[in-house]
Amino acid sequence: MALKSDQFVFGIHIHRSPSLPLQELKRDMHTLKKLGFNTVKIQESWAIDERREGEIDLSEVEELIAEAMRELFGVEHENLALCGEWGGSRWTPQEKYYGQILPPTLLNGTGPYQGHALRASLYLETYRPTKGIPILLCDRGVAGVMNEYKRGKGILVGTFVGHAVATYDHAQSRAFMLKLLADAGGEPENCGRLLRRRRVGETEEAWFLINDSADPVTEEVEVAGFARVEDLLEGKALDIKRNSITVAVEPFSVHCLVLSRKL
Repeated sequence: MALKSDQFVFGIHIHRSPSLPLQELKRDMHTLKKLGFNTVKIQESWAIDERREGEIDLSEVEELIAEAMRELFGVEHENLALCGEWGGSRWTPQEKYYGQILPPTLLNGTGPYQGHALRASLYLETYRPTKGIPILLCDRGVAGVMNEYKRGKGILVGTFVGHAVATYDHAQSRAFMLKLLADAGGEPENCGRLLRRRRVGETEEAWFLINDSADPVTEEVEVAGFARVEDLLEGKALDIKRNSITVAVEPFSVHCLVLSRKL
């Protein structure tokens, strides 16, 4: 996805055991927001969380995350449960007791997303809004919210969204996500019929060209500004002709290219 406006990650490491008292950390989170930080790292140590085998205590970190949820998304956690799959069980574990896993659940859009829907996948989390606006509802309550935050918006969806869209290709779920991305100022980054994901370094870039269709795809891909393009998996350089290369990708496959910039 390409963003229409520049975004810069400005972050800080706030928590690592042993750490400051919880109340000081919660106060510091509000101070960091005022200073313009937009990313916070919370580090965990299993030796601290599980001092005795089988006795796990995540209460401090859970409270920090709850504070961030209230601040950024305007919600409090209400409930979390595993959710059954659509069209049969491939990843869902067996229930240990009756009712442990919810039946397949459809989340219905509300407010600015009225008329849209999203399939819940793998898990379902519900929230108690404090100031966030509900955007997804189910019979268990609010499963998605939107909250005004500084110059933008925080959006929290209580399920594994990517699994719903990519695995089952559910039309309503895909339409919901496309609207969500459009509202956030994002748009797909494509090379013709291929999706492109990039990792950018100082002198090189890695491009992942993805064919998500059931047919082979061949595209002319522009590589202006690069002196060399190598197919990472095949370990060979590709011919650059008139600032373009030819790429053929099999159905539901990925090609990874490493591009070296001209000096």
